[in-house]
Amino acid sequence: GRRAYPDDPELLFREGVLRRELRDFARAEACFRRLLEVPAAAYAFGLLQGIGSYLPRHNLAVIYREQGRLADAETYWRAVVQERPDFTEGWVGLADLAVARQDWRALDSFLPRVEADPRRAIEAAILRARRCLAQRDFAGARALLQPIVRQNPRATGARLVLCHVLVEEGTDLATAERLLLEIQAVEPHNPHVPHNLAVVRQLRQRQARP
Repeated sequence: GRRAYPDDPELLFREGVLRRELRDFARAEACFRRLLEVPAAAYAFGLLQGIGSYLPRHNLAVIYREQGRLADAETYWRAVVQERPDFTEGWVGLADLAVARQDWRALDSFLPRVEADPRRAIEAAILRARRCLAQRDFAGARALLQPIVRQNPRATGARLVLCHVLVEEGTDLATAERLLLEIQAVEPHNPHVPHNLAVVRQLRQRQARP
């Protein structure tokens, strides 16, 4: 399709999303950047709202976050929420960056925007749990995450953070391993599982030595 219609907005967007999910970040970035350059006249009536503005910017921010380019990710997510304050995923992204930087003042300013959207309740709880983890409040993190894990078999993000909590605590590595295997069952290609699973198993072997 792209060979026949190289600047078709919907094809560009779909290819960009697929390449981002495949972690082909360079070509995904090229698709989303091109979307922002395509003249408005190329956009047919009825296309997904935001396909030429905040949606490619959001996807670029996700790509940059995955690459550790936090300043670039912040620039794009701020542009997203400026254009669409009701696009909660942009606030989730900014809150995630605040946690990564341990900028708790910024997190406190972004979290209310996330929590105002009932569809983002799990993401908001995960963000709060990550703050607890960073502050070594393991009990607080577990209290936030364990109900989510019990009630949501597909809540892989909560499982991953809870795994980190248990590893940092060093008290229940068997459960940490089980959580990673549950993630793997739901998302066989989750990029975070192999390394974490190897670490947990190595720690369990050390604990088992006399």
